[in-house]
Amino acid sequence: MLFFKRPAFGRIYAFEVDGYGNRTGLLNSITVE
Repeated sequence: MLFFKRPAFGRIYAFEVDGYGNRTGLLNSITVE
């Protein structure tokens, strides 16, 4: 399962989410221009 979060400062984080709904790791960090 993949969880995407976009904070106000313009960066997208993709987290791997386990069966408990916890963020188990930062998969990607993309700067949005």
